[in-house]
Amino acid sequence: MHTLLLQAPSDPVPTPAQFARFDRIVPRNLALPPAQTFTHALSPQAFGEMLAARGAPSGPAHALALHILVRLPCTHCAGSGRSMAAVLREIAVLAERLETPQHIARVTFQAGDGMTGGDRRLADAMEAIRRTFRAADAQVCVEASRIDMPTVRAWRAAGSVRLLLTGARPDPISVGRAGEFLAVSVSLDCARPGLDAEGLGSDVRELARAGAARIDLGTRACIVPAGEAACRDASRPVSPRARRGALHAMAVDALACAGYHHVAAGLFAPDDDPLMNARRRGRLHLEVDGLAPAAAAGTLAIGPGTFGRLGTTFHRNRCGIDAHAEAVARSGLSVATRAASSPEARAARAAVASLVCHGRLDFEAIALSQLVEAREVLARALRELEPLVAAGLLDVDDEGVELTPQGRHLVDVVAAAFEPRGG
Repeated sequence: MHTLLLQAPSDPVPTPAQFARFDRIVPRNLALPPAQTFTHALSPQAFGEMLAARGAPSGPAHALALHILVRLPCTHCAGSGRSMAAVLREIAVLAERLETPQHIARVTFQAGDGMTGGDRRLADAMEAIRRTFRAADAQVCVEASRIDMPTVRAWRAAGSVRLLLTGARPDPISVGRAGEFLAVSVSLDCARPGLDAEGLGSDVRELARAGAARIDLGTRACIVPAGEAACRDASRPVSPRARRGALHAMAVDALACAGYHHVAAGLFAPDDDPLMNARRRGRLHLEVDGLAPAAAAGTLAIGPGTFGRLGTTFHRNRCGIDAHAEAVARSGLSVATRAASSPEARAARAAVASLVCHGRLDFEAIALSQLVEAREVLARALRELEPLVAAGLLDVDDEGVELTPQGRHLVDVVAAAFEPRGG
């Protein structure tokens, strides 16, 4: 198989016809097993024992850092005060169960909507994390959609350095710059009402001029007839499914001309970005809360409905702020379920991580790391990928699977083929 190189401006992208045929909405957090596989009970007591083993001085992977994922309640949610108290309690209990203070490489806050400049919740949570973990050098990221300038100043004062804006026009990038963030990442969504090719091109140019560190290019336009009808009724209709390939190709070309390279899973970054450097060196990793330039021992999930990983075990907290707060009040932790961790499931997750981060998977590497017959356990996925192979988006041989430059833009769809079917 050929060696996959970093994307150059001349590299091809899928045609509109290929997008119309293959692209579909799939889960964006490709590092997680499918939600329907989180069916095995995991008690707080059992999870606490896992934490204690991890925290022991001789515990496995003790030298590897951890990530933390925190979901903060919205100010307008009923019971938000009680929910925030549960989040702070959960932080303290996690640190207590780990016993030995753990090094934290990254903290990601999912802030949601309804945050206000006077809200100190992010600052309180970050203070609790720094008090109980070794997090002085951690990269602090905030994911948000609707924000204002007072909120951004409060987040920056709390120590956050990277801002990820999602699901909205990129106008707020000027807000992020004014807040003196070291990096601002923006998600472009081609399903935005009123978007056309001219508007998307303007957005890309604006982001490049503003110095966006990373741009996550979402090109999913309306994919159901009702949605397309609604778009056609808009004053500036969004391009329907049949035309989103053209939007994607135009956006990729504009990004390439602005000096951005395709890192993975629709994410673009400049040459000096840590993720770009990690990919160039073959050191890019897929973690629960996103791509990372270095491997982590796991992600600690804090807050209602969050997902985490400790070693090879994926876990999920109780959903809903009331259920989460009640669980924390009872036992200090809110973990409720874990995903199945069979050799087949681990092989599928390893395949997804390899495809997303490196554009290829090696059957022998999967076999050696997971102690399985790779082609046998991945047989169903390989059959589902046959149409993409015929369309020139994948190369498959006796050694493994490799995405073509066009196929890299559809890696989400390729990864979806490896998800378990059924409950």
